[in-house]
Amino acid sequence: PEDDVHDGYYIPKGTIVIANLWYGVYQAVRVRSERFLGPNPEQDPFEIIFGFGLSAGRLLADASLYITMAMCLSAFDVSLAKDDA
Repeated sequence: PEDDVHDGYYIPKGTIVIANLWYGVYQAVRVRSERFLGPNPEQDPFEIIFGFGLSAGRLLADASLYITMAMCLSAFDVSLAKDDA
């Protein structure tokens, strides 16, 4: 990494840049929501954030859901059904 200029703003090397995701997605949807309708709709900004193709927290959410379900299942004793006959 090295010094950079983005949209006229000088960003020195080593600077931590925190993006305002809420504002970017909110503005994209709020300003021209009709662009997502019709025969050739634009891609929904909720589907792509920073070009990753996934929302930033999706992988964490998937892992958290998996762990939560595993913990819930571990509380039960799973065995074959008993034959009362």
